[in-house]
Amino acid sequence: MYKTAGVNAVMVLAVCVAGVLLGTQSASALDLGNLDVSKITLAYVPTTMNNPFWSAMMGGITKEMQALGMDPAKQLLTVDANSDQAKMNNYVSDLINQNVSAIILAPMDTSGVTEALQACVDAGIPVINVDTPVARTDLVASSIASDNYTAGVLCAKDMMSKLPKGSKVAVFNQASATACEQCESGFKTTVGDYFNIVRRTLPERKSEASFRSCD
Repeated sequence: MYKTAGVNAVMVLAVCVAGVLLGTQSASALDLGNLDVSKITLAYVPTTMNNPFWSAMMGGITKEMQALGMDPAKQLLTVDANSDQAKMNNYVSDLINQNVSAIILAPMDTSGVTEALQACVDAGIPVINVDTPVARTDLVASSIASDNYTAGVLCAKDMMSKLPKGSKVAVFNQASATACEQCESGFKTTVGDYFNIVRRTLPERKSEASFRSCD
């Protein structure tokens, strides 16, 4: 459900991008049929591409770009920060130098991304913030965010309905990712002492490493 919600949000994202580029905040005011998209170049900057969630979102973005008459092969730039906020900030700097029209960005660190966001504001390049809200929402043109805390709450409630009290549970979290911290907070607040959390693992920034830790 969490992943589906994120992908479905891309439909709204496409309209937000068009609105930002037209200089209007009202989606209802857009006349997409008269929008000249031939000169628009978008950049997609997720936390990592080593995750099906972000690949699925890129698929939604390309689909909506095509619906607007755009060519993703020529008008969409993508980068992979590999869950490294400093690397992401450097990529954003490169994209600014390439003079992209707008950046679709999901931060790894909601505060650590501020430097990159300010650089975008200074360059006049709008940023559409997706998934995890940035700390400085005043520096982005639009924000389409997931409620990561509630995702943790829902996960906890589902597990509590299926597992008996006292069950041993291992928590895998990437502490450098704000979204992960929010999910874990929602989970732990909800379960309280219902589960016996026997392990809290901080795996490497790759899914394969997490899978190995489960063995």
